[in-house]
Amino acid sequence: MIEKIAQLIKSSEGISVGITGYDPYYLREVAKSLPELVEGFPPQASDYIVVDPKGTDIGIEDVREISSFLSYSPEISKKKYVLVFDIDRMTQQAANAFLKTLEEPPRYGVIIATTTRWDYLLPTIKSRLVRFFLQPPPPQEEDPILSKIMEKDWRTRKEKNAKEKRKKIEKTKAAELIKMVKNLEEDPLLGYLAAFRLLEMFTQTSDKDFIKLFDEISKSLSGKDFFLFNATLARVCSWLLEIEDRYNTSLIGFLDSISRAKIANFNNSLTLLNIMIRIREERRSKPWN
Repeated sequence: MIEKIAQLIKSSEGISVGITGYDPYYLREVAKSLPELVEGFPPQASDYIVVDPKGTDIGIEDVREISSFLSYSPEISKKKYVLVFDIDRMTQQAANAFLKTLEEPPRYGVIIATTTRWDYLLPTIKSRLVRFFLQPPPPQEEDPILSKIMEKDWRTRKEKNAKEKRKKIEKTKAAELIKMVKNLEEDPLLGYLAAFRLLEMFTQTSDKDFIKLFDEISKSLSGKDFFLFNATLARVCSWLLEIEDRYNTSLIGFLDSISRAKIANFNNSLTLLNIMIRIREERRSKPWN
């Protein structure tokens, strides 16, 4: 499939590709590998840009940078490449401004967007992307394309690392879990596992301990840290709902409004309490996988 995508890009004159799947790390590795597969050598910095929200939103300034980048023809490569990671993080204003570029990139332009949340994209964005769904090959299978861009045991090592961190998380107290979520960018895997563990605690604790947990989180955070913590927690909740195929539109809309907010114009403590209560109710409504 990766080879087919590369061949499609090579034969196209201006194309926008959407790569979807369940593993964001794998999608990024594939996206980063495509320019070299198409060109036969790593593209120069002048012919290649990456838009990576890293937990925030993709805004109008990012779209303007893409438009400016594509307004000049490539210097070394045959094509110019724009990699947009987590395109579902694009604001509506930015998405609307991006439509024309997506639909009609220059003949040398290649836009490669990744997302694990295809259903969250605007219909106008979806319709302009050639979509490919990708999953990592099982550890025992060797993919001749992937072997060029990552070590053979990449997936095995990642799974082992995740299991080790998961085991560590299960014995970690709430105060340390909060710090891990706050430091998400330093260790994304540990941060997300910590957030998942907190969500489990919201569900499994007694009513008395639930209030204690809320107080502990509220007292350990303030200002921007509190705002970013809530946004991260909301994103993890949304991801969890999607994995479980639980499309509670009211809850998803509520979480989405928090995760996409750029300004802390709401009460952080009240927002946290709402997240805790609503995910507790949702997870208790029927068994989860």
